[in-house]
Formats: sequence, C-alpha cells, structure tokens
Amino acid sequence: MSDGDSCSCSYSYFDGDEADAEQIKELWLTIDTEFDPVLSGVNIIMAKHEDELVGVLHFALHELLIDGRPVVGARLYGDVIKQKYDEAGVMEHLIDEAVKCAGEKGAELIFCTPANEEYFYDRGFDDIYENVELDFDISVLEDDSTVPSDLSGEEGYYHVRLRDMSDEELEALAAKVNEELGAKYTAFVKRDRAYLESVRDKHISRNGGVMAVYESGMREDEEETERLAAVFTYDILGDTLYVERYESFDANVRYSLDSIVKLTESVLCSRCVINMPSLELNDDVYNLLGIWARVNDGKLVMAKSLNSSISVEELKKKSFFDEM
Repeated sequence: MSDGDSCSCSYSYFDGDEADAEQIKELWLTIDTEFDPVLSGVNIIMAKHEDELVGVLHFALHELLIDGRPVVGARLYGDVIKQKYDEAGVMEHLIDEAVKCAGEKGAELIFCTPANEEYFYDRGFDDIYENVELDFDISVLEDDSTVPSDLSGEEGYYHVRLRDMSDEELEALAAKVNEELGAKYTAFVKRDRAYLESVRDKHISRNGGVMAVYESGMREDEEETERLAAVFTYDILGDTLYVERYESFDANVRYSLDSIVKLTESVLCSRCVINMPSLELNDDVYNLLGIWARVNDGKLVMAKSLNSSISVEELKKKSFFDEM
C-alpha cells in the first residue's frame, strides 16, 4: 500500500515476536493510561512502515446466535494509528485485512463500536444500534426512599458478584443469560462460562467487576422462586462508577437500576454513568431512579455481513452485540 505521498506499509499478523509486542504496548499507551492485555490472542493485524509499527487492529471470534442459529462472528477492537499516519490510508487497509482474515477463519458477521465511524462506513459497515449514556450524580437524589436500603429486603432483590460464583454457578448463569437474551433479541453474542470469566477478569483488573441481580419471591403454591433480573459490568475511576454493559431482563427496571445506585453508594462514589442500548430507553427510565439524569449520546454499534443469508437491515430491529 502506498498513499502516494507519505509511506508504504506492509500488513501482517502479530506472531508473538517480543519486539513487536513491545511496540504494540508502546502504541497502545498513546491512547490509554493502562495497557490492555491485547496480546492474549493472535488475531492482531499490524501495519508497519519499514520496521516501525504504525498501527494495529484486533479482532476476536465469538459464537453468535441469530434467530437461534449458531453463527461465527468477529468483533473488531483495539484500533490505534500513530498520529502522523492518520491521513495515510493505514486504517482503511487494516480494516480490509481484518475483514479478510476473519472471513478466512469462518466469520459470517463482523461488528464493532468504532471511535471513528467514517472509516467503517467506507468499508461497507452499517449501523445496528446506538448506546446511550445515563449520567447522574447520586448526591442529588430527590428522595432518600427512592433507593432501597437493603436490596435483599422487602422487594426481594439482591445481587451476586461473579467473582463469588463457582464454575457450576457460572455455567448456570451463562445458560440463563442466553435464555433471557433470546427472549428479547433476535441476534446476540452467546454466553458461556469462559466468556463470563473473561469479562469478569477484565473488569476486576480495572477495579470493578460483574454483578448478577436476582429477584426471589413466593409463588401462589408457596414454592420459593428465583429469577435473573439483570447483569451489569462496572469499573471504578476516581469518584465515578462506570457501567459499561447493562442487560436488564426485568419488566420492573427500577430495581436493577437501584442496585447500581446502591453499589455506587457502597463504594463511596458520588457519580454513576450507565451505558445501555437506546432501544431500551423509554420515558419510565428517566424517572425510575427519582433523580435527574443527563442522557448523552453513546457508542454506535456497526456491522458488516459476510454471508448473504444475514441481513444487517434485519439486525437493526433487535440485536445486542456488546463490548467485552
């Protein structure tokens, strides 16, 4: 590839070379204060100008369920380009290489939440849905009674950290999440124990974790029941608790949102930011917490089909391809 003016780059896989690994780490730290463990897989496409690493793009393969059919999907992430090469066409070529390599590995669909959507529009990607960001300060609660003092009390809601779950409990949770997601969406990333463990470990490394919110109660026959109400991930940065992923399976959204507020209070944070699909946002959400929340634009989720039987237009209706 040559842009005609600036450089000629070569493109290849990262194969574990220590010198390349060091350059990848150095490049990553130009956009983030911490180095994400992005070297755990081999699906890293590198762009080099002579021996200089100028850009990288990662992709991970996941099993998707689309209308109940197992599908191999690829998630693009971790795109970094050295600033002086921004206009050299490097990102476009990295995307093309990643799409080609993912297709060769059996991917039928590629999805991402890019920082710069224009690169991806130009490569045949289209919008699936948009996340929104609820941003609020819990110190301005209108009514102290809004947040239950004990989620395991009268309401029958309680939460469990995934770090406290056994392997068998994680297996059961993954199966239940798949069941609940399948009832809400026509397409989503399938969960299994390894997936939950990966998400859990990632957020623990960021001073956070993953929570499952349950509701327990009694049926008319006086048999005790338990139902999964929500799952969410969180990270703590300063005085803010960030919920990167929020999956609600409860018609009464209030209690799963309240559980996030209770967690924010318990870790001594004064601000909470919750990311959720805009299709989940309705008039009730604004008032459920009894607080004034800012609703900001969130990340745009995009996809490209590599199989004629998968329609991106259909995916726009009810899909959920979240970030790790």
